[in-house]
Amino acid sequence: MKLHWVELENWRQHAKTKIEFDDRTTVIYGPNEAGKSTIFEALGRGFFDRSSAQSESIRRIKPLTAYGNVSSIVKIEFTINQTRYRVEKSFNLKNGTSLYKIDGERSTLINQDTADEQLIKLLEAELPSRGGSKPSQWGAFQWLWANQDNRELPDNSDGNPTLALHLEKSGDLLVTPKFKAVQERILSNYSRYFTGTGRITKDSPVTKLEDDIKSLEQLVIELGDKIKKVDGEKQQLETLEGQLPDLEKRLTDTKSEYEKARSKVVDLSTIEAELKASTASVNEVERELKDAQTALKDLRKAEKDIESCTKNEKESQENYLRLDALREQLEKQFQKKDNEIEGPGGLADEIRKCEELTRDARNLKDSADTLKNINELNGKIDRLSKINEEIESLRKKEIPLVPTDKEINNLIQKQIEIEVLRENLKTSGISVSVIHGEKGSLDVEVDGEKLGGDDITAIAIESVKIKSSGLGEVTIMAKLDQARNAKSDIVTLEKDIDGILSKYNSKSIDELKEINLAQKEISEKIKELTTKKIGGVIVADADGILRLIKEVVAVFPGPLSRWLKE
Repeated sequence: MKLHWVELENWRQHAKTKIEFDDRTTVIYGPNEAGKSTIFEALGRGFFDRSSAQSESIRRIKPLTAYGNVSSIVKIEFTINQTRYRVEKSFNLKNGTSLYKIDGERSTLINQDTADEQLIKLLEAELPSRGGSKPSQWGAFQWLWANQDNRELPDNSDGNPTLALHLEKSGDLLVTPKFKAVQERILSNYSRYFTGTGRITKDSPVTKLEDDIKSLEQLVIELGDKIKKVDGEKQQLETLEGQLPDLEKRLTDTKSEYEKARSKVVDLSTIEAELKASTASVNEVERELKDAQTALKDLRKAEKDIESCTKNEKESQENYLRLDALREQLEKQFQKKDNEIEGPGGLADEIRKCEELTRDARNLKDSADTLKNINELNGKIDRLSKINEEIESLRKKEIPLVPTDKEINNLIQKQIEIEVLRENLKTSGISVSVIHGEKGSLDVEVDGEKLGGDDITAIAIESVKIKSSGLGEVTIMAKLDQARNAKSDIVTLEKDIDGILSKYNSKSIDELKEINLAQKEISEKIKELTTKKIGGVIVADADGILRLIKEVVAVFPGPLSRWLKE
């Protein structure tokens, strides 16, 4: 025989339990009173007992928690003589036996009235009477179905003829060598798992399985905690998703209000004017840079001319030696002619007169050039003085503390928040409108502050008290947390705005913006004038240096070259 599976329903501790049997070995383990022996009991009654048996032991198999009488059912699927069967047996309330022959996926019900007899015949056992069966009636299965109450070898005290067919008599016991071998093998395998008293051995695989089960149980607990945590986060996410449409609508409304306020505040024409002024300043700096680069090129050209003069000096010295020799020859001739010229009424007197006239003409020319240069420098000095005066005038208009763009934008943002909070205050607070009558006026207090004037409107967040002389008074109390928070935020933001305005001695944000814009224009103008001033000085110095070098080279080429070398 080969067991495939067994299923118990309403059988002692087992409400509904199914066990699959392995092809080799199946170990059923657990703590005491877990129902291990009950499974073997169900197998024995499912195979060998009548379903109509009425013994006390059969009536006790119903669960203790069952109310009234119930049916206890056992189902077993097995193979015997190379044929697969399934038996379904019900005890107590509704008893009955069904035996099926299984061919592939098809099951055939054998005659239900004689199912108990046919099953016993398959097992080669004896059919019991109205009570439960005994192991001695199980045939050869009594040695294979050895429960903890029937471990010893059967004896022949009853003179059972069935036992005599399978065993040989040896004293009071029925044994065979083959049965001994089977017994020893069974005991050997049993000792791997359990001691002689039925306890689990120290190195038993059951211990490892118990440790694995404990680890799995701990893992199940941890996974359960994680699942609970994920469920909590999921609920939070669902709550946030439910709030998301309202938050998106509020964000859209706030953005639209912000864009409206920003369109009123930003003046694009001012930005465009500042951009044009910056562009003009950059162009002016570029022109002055080009002039400076041109002057630098002229200086480098003069340097090259000086280097060329230095190279030609040696040639001039050699020529000078040759000319000196020639001079000595000419001096002799000159001395001869000089005597003729230096004589009274000679050419020397006329030459001296011409030299004096030439020197006077040169001095006049040099004086005129110098005067022209002085006039040009005076003009540049005058222009620089005017620039300095204009810069000083602008610096007097500068103030020590200038509001930054960041501070102004922060004030604008706070003003927008105040407007939004005031709108929220209108919807969440108590709107109070007072209209006095012709015969008298009402005394109205909103949140402890008395209101004055003729026709008054206000928003209350805590209390409204209305009274009239001789007519009593009415007090309305409320607790509006959202309105109170909005009003508190409005007061805080207004204090912040007043603090920044008082820092710059200003009365409004518009006035602060005008101060910021005016100071920017003054700073840009000072930068522009300073750039012009520096550029004028550089150009004037470059022109003067170039002119001086040209004059010196023209008059004293030789000495200038030697000075540069030194």
